[in-house]
Amino acid sequence: MKALKGQWVEIEEVLISNRTAKVPEDTKKVPLLSYVQGFVDNNANKGDEVIITTLIGRKHVGRLINVSPVFNHDYGKPVNELLSIGGELKRQLKKENEDE
Repeated sequence: MKALKGQWVEIEEVLISNRTAKVPEDTKKVPLLSYVQGFVDNNANKGDEVIITTLIGRKHVGRLINVSPVFNHDYGKPVNELLSIGGELKRQLKKENEDE
């Protein structure tokens, strides 16, 4: 997948590659990674090391992993107990105002 200069992309940035001796062995084996989105400064292919500029103007260097990324998370299933709270609160506030 190719990204053109100025296109919105996502990179994988290595923050820490050599971990301190104080962390568990399984943690020492993997680098600490950050995923950052921004506008790519030059044309690049997926997997290339690139420089991006974020919306607030910061520069980051990392491996291009996604072109035109989308948010694919959600807030999970509705919690039935929470769905009625807004209506109940309005009724209580209305009743308190009427009692005054």
